[in-house]
Amino acid sequence: MLGNFIIPAGQLDELRKELEGVVEQKMVPVNLLSGSSTEDLKATADLVKKNTQSTIAITAIETTIAPSTKIKIPKELMELRLPLYLEVPLAESSRNSFSEIARLGLRAKIRTGGVTRDAFPTAENVVRFLSSCIEFRIPFKATAGLHHPINGSFPLTYAPHSELAPMYGHLNLMLATACLLLGGNRDESREILLESNRRSFQFSDVGVSWKDVFLPLDLLSKIRTELFLSFGSCSFIEPANEASQF
Repeated sequence: MLGNFIIPAGQLDELRKELEGVVEQKMVPVNLLSGSSTEDLKATADLVKKNTQSTIAITAIETTIAPSTKIKIPKELMELRLPLYLEVPLAESSRNSFSEIARLGLRAKIRTGGVTRDAFPTAENVVRFLSSCIEFRIPFKATAGLHHPINGSFPLTYAPHSELAPMYGHLNLMLATACLLLGGNRDESREILLESNRRSFQFSDVGVSWKDVFLPLDLLSKIRTELFLSFGSCSFIEPANEASQF
């Protein structure tokens, strides 16, 4: 279940030192978070090239892009042939960004939460992102705020008496994507994304049902391998424990 560690590119050496003597003959998969400037991206490419004879396997690069700007990826980074995820601004003007991402053969990333209420995008913006990824056939990942499988109101941080806020569930996100891919409209997908009653989802050996919508297992499997590739969470225990309840 646990995938890659996500760390800022500048902390690569720090992680390597922490792993010395801890990891025995096993490569730790890591995604590097890079700054978005050309200089930052070139520096990240250089770090990857220097990561030889290491316990760390750099498997992807993640960065951000500004809205309505032409995407410029330095050749040094493209030549690495690593998956490159671009965090897309969730705005109407980002349509051109999706077109560019598809043209360059890159991947998209959506931030679905954070430690403040305003870090959570609207359901409409999330569905627009999903719809664009499907339209342009762009694989994507989601990150932040996805500790739980089903929507609910949860603490924003692990601090005592932390403020509660509505959070998206990673299962909701997966099924909302499947609904769109199956031909459902954005309103249906939005309802699935916002569903907080886990009993509304019925699971069987052949798929998942929600109201009158049936999402076949083969479609869900295809989405996980070709479209919605992963989700990130700063917690491993919560997603693992709550997944066992289904």
